[in-house]
Amino acid sequence: MKIGYKLIIGLLLTALSTLLIAGLNYNLTSSSKNYFKDVEEKTIPGIEARDHMRFAVSRTMNSINELVLLQHINDVSDSYMKNRQSALASNIDLFERSLKKYEALSVHLPNQINYVEAITEERNKLRVIQTSFRDKAMNKLSDKELVSAKEHLDKIGDNALTVINAAIDHEKNELSKLHGSLESTIDNSFYI
Repeated sequence: MKIGYKLIIGLLLTALSTLLIAGLNYNLTSSSKNYFKDVEEKTIPGIEARDHMRFAVSRTMNSINELVLLQHINDVSDSYMKNRQSALASNIDLFERSLKKYEALSVHLPNQINYVEAITEERNKLRVIQTSFRDKAMNKLSDKELVSAKEHLDKIGDNALTVINAAIDHEKNELSKLHGSLESTIDNSFYI
């Protein structure tokens, strides 16, 4: 075989291996880009929404505890009580807005719809008991009735936090799997 043919074959093999490596790098870059795009557009906003829900539930519990305490103080003005009840309502509104954002994102997050449904159920319970408690606080009902309503609200709040935390844990596991898949893709590309 002539040297010219050997050089051409060598150059073709070099070009083919360069194309193969370029294709693998393109695949790796696309996978990495998609991974980071998913994290930026879906995962992080979903985590933020759940954190806001968790914050809103905790603030709601704090507002209720404050209202119970204020119920026992005789010289608290009605305007201050209404202000604190307004704060309670704004915490519920924050929960609502965060849940809507999470619902919109859950379409893109694997297996999150079950958590959305569970959180929505807890939100509905929280809304009913919060309204009931607000009405009882406004009517200055007996200590026993207020404590009973507060204990019920605490239980619902704890359940809501448990469901929200489970959704966050699930998302962390999904993110870990996705991270492992990306690492595997990167590792496999370097073996070639």
